[in-house]
Amino acid sequence: MTLQEIWTALQTIVRAILQTAWAASKVGAISMATFFTIGGLGYGAYAAATGHMHVLELLLVPVGGAALLVLSLLFSFLITVPVSLIVATCAYPFLRWLQGVDRNAFGIAGFLVGSLVWLCWRGLGADPDNLFFGSWISVFVIGGLAGYAGGLAFARNLPRRR
Repeated sequence: MTLQEIWTALQTIVRAILQTAWAASKVGAISMATFFTIGGLGYGAYAAATGHMHVLELLLVPVGGAALLVLSLLFSFLITVPVSLIVATCAYPFLRWLQGVDRNAFGIAGFLVGSLVWLCWRGLGADPDNLFFGSWISVFVIGGLAGYAGGLAFARNLPRRR
């Protein structure tokens, strides 16, 4: 390959990596904030019904969900960029073959990668009793959905190799 071909391929791959990371970050942050808000409201309603919490305290749950959305968007982008770089580097030698694969296969592969990354994150010390970070539900609802979105974004931005 000439230097120009390498430079052009590198620009395309970097663009695909950033698009993949951004899509995965958005979906991961939205699913985490939604999961947190729904879980918090459900637990809050139970606590209010049993007298362990004032009903007005339930108004703070969406505020916490919005703050979590912003924080998780920032932190997930820091996680998804290196993961996307590793996946794109591993996929690059197979680009010709991958271009013939259905885009849903990229989504499924992304779901598996996202679930695996969240599972590793979970294994680094998250309490298994913590519904939001330690549960199996969070592995699939947050990590899996983020990975699925990233896989579809990678397929859409798949570099064209000649």
